[in-house]
Amino acid sequence: MGKYKVWLVGALLLILAFISVGIFKPTAVIRSTFTVHRSVATSFRVLTKAATIPFLVEDASNVEALVEHDNKIGNRYRLTSGDLSPSAEYECELTGFVELEQFQYTFSKPHARIVVDYVLVRESAGTTVQVSRQIIPLSWWRRSLLPIITDSEAREQIRINDDLKRLIETSPESLIGDWVSTDSDGQEQMFSFRSDEKADWRVALGANVYPITDLRWKRESSVNPELLDLSGFTSGPLRGLTLFGIIDMSRLDTLLFDAEAGLPDDDRVRPLEFSSSTVTYVRIR
Repeated sequence: MGKYKVWLVGALLLILAFISVGIFKPTAVIRSTFTVHRSVATSFRVLTKAATIPFLVEDASNVEALVEHDNKIGNRYRLTSGDLSPSAEYECELTGFVELEQFQYTFSKPHARIVVDYVLVRESAGTTVQVSRQIIPLSWWRRSLLPIITDSEAREQIRINDDLKRLIETSPESLIGDWVSTDSDGQEQMFSFRSDEKADWRVALGANVYPITDLRWKRESSVNPELLDLSGFTSGPLRGLTLFGIIDMSRLDTLLFDAEAGLPDDDRVRPLEFSSSTVTYVRIR
């Protein structure tokens, strides 16, 4: 076989190998993790805010909400890319959402879909975030370039993880979730704070449970100690009153709460410092 034919056969084999990658390896998945010294609730709140979407991709310069609703799944946003040609746009959709556990965004770029799944795992000293990034090219020849694209996407995800870690670490702890306290007399209290700024409060005395539902809560994090007010009491000794409180969340998954009741427009009863009546709650979810 002549030298020309050898080169021709070699070139054909390379072309076939290039094409076969695009046929038999249509997607690639990149997995990574990072750990933060914040609770799962705080990490989840920060990561799922619409304002965080530009941090989830490397090239977004602007984000516009297209669809947003309380069910979360199906929320869609239009992103403007700073790296592509001027005014290049693509969309992302929240395609998975399990409160305090997992969420998933699907980014529909011009030449590929990228599905990024975040799973949050509670640790003794914080939260580990597990990231799965699936790249789905939209043409066979781009699929053939997956080995090159994958390496670039992996480096991009590491940079994104570093940015998200800094964002979470500098955010205040979240109240969202369930908190339990048991005092020396055996009285158990449980707070459930929701993201709609409503809360349920249950007090158990022996076999009797006294539930108070749909309270309104308001937090002020810019002062020290932080402020937490509870209102919306419709029965019992707190009916028509507001609990003016102070909180400390400096320890992971721990909430110190001290409060006094007063008329809704008079917060002068608020404690100035923590006293012997302070209740310590531990996050259970």
